[in-house]
Amino acid sequence: MKYNRPLGQGDEPVLDVVPRLSDGWTVVEHNGELPAGWDSHVTPEGDSYWSDGDRKIVSHADPRKPVVATLIDKAYENVRENIEDRQDVEIFFNTSQEAPETPTSGALEYYVVNHPTRQIFWTEDVKADKIGIGQVSSQAQLKSALMPEYWTHMDYFPCHRAVDGAAEEELKNILRHGAVDDMTAPGSTFPYSAKECRQYLSLIEGFQNSSGAPAQSAYKTSSIARIWASITRVRHINGYGLKHPRLDRLQGLEEYSFAQARRSLKLRFAELACFNMPRQLFARMTALWNGRIVYQRHWHTLFDELRREWELMALIVSPLLGFLIEDNVKTCLAPSIHFWDAKSIATVIASIALMVVTQVPVSVFQIVVPSTAGVAAVLSILLHRVHQRGGLATAADISAYISYAENYRYGLRGLSVVLSLPRALTVWGIVFLQVALVTEITTHNQGTHQWDKVAVAGAIPVMLILLALSFFRFPV
Repeated sequence: MKYNRPLGQGDEPVLDVVPRLSDGWTVVEHNGELPAGWDSHVTPEGDSYWSDGDRKIVSHADPRKPVVATLIDKAYENVRENIEDRQDVEIFFNTSQEAPETPTSGALEYYVVNHPTRQIFWTEDVKADKIGIGQVSSQAQLKSALMPEYWTHMDYFPCHRAVDGAAEEELKNILRHGAVDDMTAPGSTFPYSAKECRQYLSLIEGFQNSSGAPAQSAYKTSSIARIWASITRVRHINGYGLKHPRLDRLQGLEEYSFAQARRSLKLRFAELACFNMPRQLFARMTALWNGRIVYQRHWHTLFDELRREWELMALIVSPLLGFLIEDNVKTCLAPSIHFWDAKSIATVIASIALMVVTQVPVSVFQIVVPSTAGVAAVLSILLHRVHQRGGLATAADISAYISYAENYRYGLRGLSVVLSLPRALTVWGIVFLQVALVTEITTHNQGTHQWDKVAVAGAIPVMLILLALSFFRFPV
């Protein structure tokens, strides 16, 4: 991987003097001249590589170093004599110290790129696990696994060769179909949303010269190759063009859900205690995790909704928590001291301590309600922090998180309970508040009409119903 290479200047000499006439155009490199036929390139990301157009060689190794140039010449002859019948191919060489486990020819690592077939290959048998593609069961599956590697090569080395027009036009049509598929099929297996497809199409068509005609550049080649690599990688995962492909991301969901819904008394009790809210979330997450394939746009939508829910739960319980704490503290304070007028936090702490020491009678609901609200607020904040978009930005991040949280026997049921706790505790807090208000009305000042408390007691069930309706979701 190019992103794993060390940073810094390497073994280049340090310049402690600014040369004369170094105006940015007349700087002379002192690392030696390039051998005949070689060109140097800088990719859009800023990486350097070299290519030999005559022999069709690409390399990260610097051919200006005589030892490297000799190794490449020798390795090229050894590889080329085995592929004499293949013309439109190029060979990648690199020093084997970068990745010693990669198959090597001589003292260099290598692979051969076949542009007409969009494949990479070697001149000897190679173990599949050595190149990171996993086990394959057929030649067609092997071709499917290696095609993303071809486009990754084009992304890494975009300066000396452009993507051919046929591949560019095919990609545009794939994106157009992907947009339609996403808009018309809820279980689309395409990796991008309709909006993203339109954005990519606009960007690709925007690579034009001053006359408006399509223009080729390293930026365009790298962009097209990167999109192609993503699409072909998802196609391989879904068995595109093979026997028994996954045509819908919800395909096989019924069997997968049944396998995860094993009986568990503890989990069932937890779900009932949460008003069965985790069941809906479990069904939705199981649908998204079907086949253990992550479509990050759908997971981002879910996590965005959960973060908004947690924000709202914290907002709902905060006034409730503050009101009830104030009421408890005022119970044991002198009439002249009020919670909101306290000079410092120390006063409040001392007041609570005084209430405990003097054993002032407190209704059980005056303890349960703020406790439930406090736990809901803390959980909302913690879950919101843990599930920030930055930590779950990529499909790999989401896959690692879900894999860690998944239970072998019960799937994502445990995670669904945890993620539903803020909402469930908020509902419990409202229920306890309702009971506390009814108790207050029926046990104190009998015969006296307390219309304000009656109104509040009547409004709580309405709030509860509206809260439930606002978060009602059909499983996806």
